[in-house]
Amino acid sequence: MKKQPEVTENTKKAFIDAFCIINRQKPIEKITINEISKKAGYNRCTFYQYFKDIYDLRDKIEDIAVNQIKYNFQNRINRENFSETFIEAVIRTQTEQAKIYDILLNSDNIGHFTEKIKIEVAPVFMEKFNLSVEDIKSDYIFEMYFSTVISAVSCWIKNGRNVPIENFSKFIREVLTKGIMSKIN
Repeated sequence: MKKQPEVTENTKKAFIDAFCIINRQKPIEKITINEISKKAGYNRCTFYQYFKDIYDLRDKIEDIAVNQIKYNFQNRINRENFSETFIEAVIRTQTEQAKIYDILLNSDNIGHFTEKIKIEVAPVFMEKFNLSVEDIKSDYIFEMYFSTVISAVSCWIKNGRNVPIENFSKFIREVLTKGIMSKIN
């Protein structure tokens, strides 16, 4: 008997929610499938119907966030307001998927997650600005820009989103367009 799509999605969401709750309290290496299954209200067998292991679950969570960032980014990008567009895409996705971002941008997961974002967003960035992938400077430009935004968002989340999102977005945009020294001086 084939399951209904909404049942499947609700089951996956229950596992994702359970993982996010548990991963706030302990690193992924210390989480068991039994814990996730119990928290989600299902058994281990049901977990394995949807995921190979805990890392596959984390990868699926990352894919959700990365695809949403890419979608938000591609649908709003233009050369005149690139920095605003990228910041908005990251922050919009963070707002829509706050519990997922809390997990993915913590110190245990951030490297893996940011690499996935880079793979998806870099080609769009390079194409939009006619930058050559063979030019190492283009790679440095993207890396500096990308790392600044992601690190700042991660810090903002760790600080409990203590600055209103509009002010935070404006601050990041100003740092990127006017330079860091404009904020220090």
